[in-house]
Amino acid sequence: MKQVNLLYEDHSIVVVDKPSGILVHKSTESSDRTFLLQIVRNRVGQHVFPVHRLDRAVSGVIVFALSSEIARELQARLQKESSIKEYVALVRGTAPASGLIDHPLTDERGIKQTACTSFEKIGDFEQCSLLKVLIATGRRHQIRRHLSHIKHQILGDTQYGKGRINHFFRDHFGLSRIFLHARSLTFEHPTTSELMSVTSPIPDELEAVLKRLLIT
Repeated sequence: MKQVNLLYEDHSIVVVDKPSGILVHKSTESSDRTFLLQIVRNRVGQHVFPVHRLDRAVSGVIVFALSSEIARELQARLQKESSIKEYVALVRGTAPASGLIDHPLTDERGIKQTACTSFEKIGDFEQCSLLKVLIATGRRHQIRRHLSHIKHQILGDTQYGKGRINHFFRDHFGLSRIFLHARSLTFEHPTTSELMSVTSPIPDELEAVLKRLLIT
C-alpha cells in the first residue's frame, strides 16, 4: 500500500498528500481495490467525504471533509475567487512566459462547459518547460486537455501527450509518470472561514527528473 502523508487535520477536514497511481475513490471504470478515500478513512479512524478530485496519475494536495455537511460547504468555498489551486507541470517544447487558456471543454455527456487555466513559466530546459499552473474551474482533465490544446502537452501524459517524447523522457530521464503535481491549495476553512494554504513538496521521482535536466 502506498504511503499517504497527512498535511493537515482538524475537527472538520483532513488534507493529505496524494501519491501518483491511486484513485481518489472507487470507480466503475477501474477494478482497483485500494483507493485514497479508503486509506484516509482507515488513517483517521472515521468516514471521510471527497470534496474535489485529482486524476489517478496526478499527485499532490487533496482535501476531505469529515461530514457530508462540511463537504457541501467546502465545495462551495472552493468555488470562490479566494480559492487558489496551484499545480506544477513539465511540458513539451518552449512555452510562452505566461498565458491564459480560456477554452470550453466537453464533459462526459458531451456538454460544453466553460474552462479557464492560466500559467507562468518558471523553468526552461532543452525540449521542455516547467510551468506553474492555476485553474479557475475544475473540469475533467482540465490542465491536461488545455495544455494539449496549445501544443504544450504534459510530459508523461499517456492520454493527451505525445508518445515519442514521453518515451524519450522515460528512457533518458526516468520519467515514469505524468509530470503534474498539485503543489498547493488555498481555501476558506469551512467552519472558521480562516483563509488557509496547504502545500505539498514536489515528489522525489519528479525532483529527480528536474535534477537530471539541470546537468544535461
